[in-house]
Amino acid sequence: GPAVDWPLMFRIEPTTDVRVLGRYPTDAAPALALRDMEGCSIVYSAVPLLPPDLLRDLGRLAGCNVYLGTSDALYADRNIVSVHSKVPGAKSIRLPHRAADVYDLIRHQSLGRNTDRFTVEMNAHETALFYVGTAPLAARGPGRAPTLKPRRRRWWPW
Repeated sequence: GPAVDWPLMFRIEPTTDVRVLGRYPTDAAPALALRDMEGCSIVYSAVPLLPPDLLRDLGRLAGCNVYLGTSDALYADRNIVSVHSKVPGAKSIRLPHRAADVYDLIRHQSLGRNTDRFTVEMNAHETALFYVGTAPLAARGPGRAPTLKPRRRRWWPW
């Protein structure tokens, strides 16, 4: 996280069922803790702005799919994955489910079929956009992306 001295506002009372994961640097009081309660793990942070690596590890602990193991910006929904690279290099993307097709929408190339992971090389500060799903789009060539027809509005909000 950022190198900011946050004022000591909240404190975690350590008990036998609380595992301390982080402490304030000023007085070593618990600032980040984990507690198992009735089959689930609860993490509490007394400070804001946790670093991406920690959030990624907490997601893994919770059983979430972690798409990317780096601190690059990522957006994902059911059919689109977008990555903006912070540094150059190979980006290995892990999908939460198998996709029939993975298609690079900017470079117009197929990256895999029936797969749950793929790797792309990216430059620093580059943005990539991927389609994930069953893609008639992938069968079309460069410049042949389908045009979206606007839907008729049935009501107007104003």
